[in-house]
Amino acid sequence: MLTKSDFLLYLEAPVHLWAKKHIQSYKEILSEYERFLMEQGKEVEKLARNLLPSAEWQKTFRVGEFETRADALLKNADGTYDLYEVKSITNIEKEHIYDVIFQSIVIGKNIQLNRIFLVTLNKEYILEDTLNINTLFVKNDVTNKVRELTSETESKMAEALKVTNSKSTNYIENCLKPKDCPCLDLCYPNLPEKSIFDIPLLSPKKKRTLVDSKIFEIKDIPLSFELSPKQKLIAGVIRSDLPHLNKQNLQEFLNTFIYPLYFLDYETYSLAVPIHKGYKPYQHMVFQYSLHIIDRDKNIEHKEYLEIEDREPSKKLLEKLKNDIGNTGTVIVWNSTFESERNRDMATLCPKHKEFLDNINSRIVDLADFIKKEYYIHPGFLGSWSIKNVLPVMVPELSYKNLKVNKGDVAMIAWWELIHSEDKSVAKDLLEYCGLDSLAMVEIWRKLNNLLVN
Repeated sequence: MLTKSDFLLYLEAPVHLWAKKHIQSYKEILSEYERFLMEQGKEVEKLARNLLPSAEWQKTFRVGEFETRADALLKNADGTYDLYEVKSITNIEKEHIYDVIFQSIVIGKNIQLNRIFLVTLNKEYILEDTLNINTLFVKNDVTNKVRELTSETESKMAEALKVTNSKSTNYIENCLKPKDCPCLDLCYPNLPEKSIFDIPLLSPKKKRTLVDSKIFEIKDIPLSFELSPKQKLIAGVIRSDLPHLNKQNLQEFLNTFIYPLYFLDYETYSLAVPIHKGYKPYQHMVFQYSLHIIDRDKNIEHKEYLEIEDREPSKKLLEKLKNDIGNTGTVIVWNSTFESERNRDMATLCPKHKEFLDNINSRIVDLADFIKKEYYIHPGFLGSWSIKNVLPVMVPELSYKNLKVNKGDVAMIAWWELIHSEDKSVAKDLLEYCGLDSLAMVEIWRKLNNLLVN
């Protein structure tokens, strides 16, 4: 049988579907965060059942070799049914449309469907004293979009069935995301260490053109192949294995920093359905920060906070942060969009701290701009500006590898367990992880300054 999840796997990459059906050891790679999202989805469906109390839930339908399960079916007076697919999302993507089209095709061969809805979370919903199911959810009527794409989807379903029944992977399209590939030996058995997939923001169409031409190494990309100026620069750096340094621009960038310097990092947790008053679906709760402070004499001091109780975390956190950060000096972060948005969120939640948070935002500088604005690019970054990629290249003596908590999604889940447990020992691991994030920025900043004198 070809299920809905099989079909979505085919849309992701036909080879992945073939691997699932033919290789016993095949395993889809799920991160801690993806598992967390799956659990969130189950909670959202439980709530949605209260939204549609008269609906029939989780009924299975088959037609030929296709099978699907309907989230909810609501019978109309004329004997037709409305189909409701519940998603723990706030924005509808094309994959969600294909998801419900597959269902409508299979179900529509068994019963007569009238309207088709995607039930999503309302991204503008704000939790008050109690949860309001009717305003938490949005019933999006996608009937016309489904009908528009039904014929195309039927063709794709037939193609997916051919892939399932194929004896080999010959002529079956591979994926374009080898870093997340669950069957790399099938998709890219001989992928070079520095490949075309290290070129940032390369479109799927251009990736496919290169892959179909058997071009996997950056050095083999024809000079005539269209790349943006930034892509050409990064490809050239990786190809030559020589760093790119614009000393003048880097110097001007670093000269904008005003002492004392505050290297700030937040850790956050988000829930599909908010549990604290004032929060929206998936709004980030800032539960921790690490702050390294360097004064004009280059003295360094470390401040930190971690919420360990089961309560809304920002209020206590902000009281501590307000004591740790002065009114002047540059606040240095890695990805200013994220930290600035968290400050704006907390200013709404805690209006008495709005002036303080607005002041921080006015002083924020994104340290990662030295890469994004092409002041310094090292071939070892492999086209990325993630601090997890940059740190091993610039400061190899520091590493996340041996930490028990070593990624943001792991930290998020560890914190949730921390506040719901009497055992608080994981707090040490969370403090160590967040502390390394802000210390990493300090050491990268020092290395950047050294580049200017060497």
